[in-house]
Amino acid sequence: MTSPLPDQDAHRKVTTAGQANARNYIARMTRLAAFRRDEVALTSPFAMVKISVMFGFATIIVASLIAVLLAWIKPQPDTGIGKFLMGQEGGLFVLYTGPDNVERLHPVPNAASGYLIAKSAERPKIVKDEILGKYPKGMPMGIAGAPNSLLQRTESDSAWQVCDWHDSRANLSLTKAGSLQTTVIAGTDTRQGGTSLGQDKAVIVRAPSDPQPWLLFRNTRAAIGATDYTMHSALGIPTTSVEAPMVVSAGLLNAIPPVPALTLPVIAQAGRPSAAVPGFVNADVLAYKDLDGSDRYAAVEDAGIQDVPLPVARMLIAAGGAQKNIEDSAAVAHMTRAAEIPLDHYPPAVPSIITPDTLCYSWNRAAGSNTATLDILTAPSIPVTDKARAATVSLLRPANAELASKYISTPGKGWFVRLTADGPYSEAREQIGYISDSGIFYAIVPDPDGNYTPTASALGLSGAPNLIPESVASLLLTGPDLSLTAALRESVQPATNDDAPATTPTRAPGGQTIDLPPPPLPTVTATATATQTATATVTAPPPPPPPPAEEPNPGG
Repeated sequence: MTSPLPDQDAHRKVTTAGQANARNYIARMTRLAAFRRDEVALTSPFAMVKISVMFGFATIIVASLIAVLLAWIKPQPDTGIGKFLMGQEGGLFVLYTGPDNVERLHPVPNAASGYLIAKSAERPKIVKDEILGKYPKGMPMGIAGAPNSLLQRTESDSAWQVCDWHDSRANLSLTKAGSLQTTVIAGTDTRQGGTSLGQDKAVIVRAPSDPQPWLLFRNTRAAIGATDYTMHSALGIPTTSVEAPMVVSAGLLNAIPPVPALTLPVIAQAGRPSAAVPGFVNADVLAYKDLDGSDRYAAVEDAGIQDVPLPVARMLIAAGGAQKNIEDSAAVAHMTRAAEIPLDHYPPAVPSIITPDTLCYSWNRAAGSNTATLDILTAPSIPVTDKARAATVSLLRPANAELASKYISTPGKGWFVRLTADGPYSEAREQIGYISDSGIFYAIVPDPDGNYTPTASALGLSGAPNLIPESVASLLLTGPDLSLTAALRESVQPATNDDAPATTPTRAPGGQTIDLPPPPLPTVTATATATQTATATVTAPPPPPPPPAEEPNPGG
């Protein structure tokens, strides 16, 4: 049934978004006209407020950044006074009370001197120069040449390398020493590349001033006879390699631990029948197959047989022993064993002789370990990263000194070290020192009781020092000793005669610095009488001796 009422929904109209926006706009314009008398209303009244607030925040942020930058570049002077001070315009000073109980302001040449005198590694306080001027002045104190930075590497593992590199661009043979450069590398973060000699490679070398040839294999070196041709043949060493071995620095050669010289093994009663191995003669070599099919060798001795590597077997055969091929390896297994020949210093295999451009000795010892890992590496160039290569420090090497010519370590921090012996099992704990990032070794002097802690703590050095073999440390330049006694010494002594010229430091052969004495003063002979004016005769002194000539430095 149809409803008599009209359809209300049929006449209802929905309001559109545009109509709603128009209504809101008319309402807003009406309010602005009524309350602000503004019938245009092009901008919001809060726009300028918003812009001002944003500009204020930006100004505060920029001003804060400028203040931080200025504080870092030129900090404000400290209101407190400490023992170790820095002038606002520069210069390092310490306040020290001498025997006369007067506190005086002494200039110091470097931060290490200030730390030692103040007995604290706190950074120097920056003080206004007018405040410094209020203190009585003292003579300069400190250790000339001590480091200005003693920041310490935090690695607990010890890792050192010594590398010799021959500059092939010099068009010189590797048997010449003129192009040789020796580099000390600290830490593992700078290393990259390098191939170990392993069990099957060897290098024949000699020192620049010593014709003795050495065979480098595995991680050691052994002397070989220059005319021991039987040995050369047994090891497969070419005659040319012995006659013209690769030249390496004495520093690198001395760093590699030696083993006894390689000579033909000696077996007692060689040539006589063995008492323990019937049917065989002492010094014979038994050749047989192992269970995996590999070739094995055993030397016949009077007390039994001894397994030997191929080089030793070839030496025995070259010395007159007979090779006996054993088909039944089980028979060898039942023979009595002996150990007359010491085998530790012989190569484990017949090596392949190589002549690399770069030769390195690596010494690594993990924290808490009782054994160091030694290795000999070869490479076409110094095995470091490009970043480390760019940070290489060229060392000043005196003439004829067996020192490194370059030093590589990550810049910015040095090494707190303690010397140990060169062997892999050394338990020696000797001199403590600091190696700066410029490759200079500074020995730290203990107190009268032999305790290093007071001096090391004053320098800000803490924790267990990294171990470094003596042979590696000896390749670095040596700076002055760091001690409290040396820091308290006045570094400028008053002259005995104001007219006497200052002494002139002169470089002597070998890199040492000597002080030539000043020339003697003129001899004055004066005579006078009661009625005559005094007359003086001046005798000129002989000229001072010339300084010793500095020898040329072939190492650069």
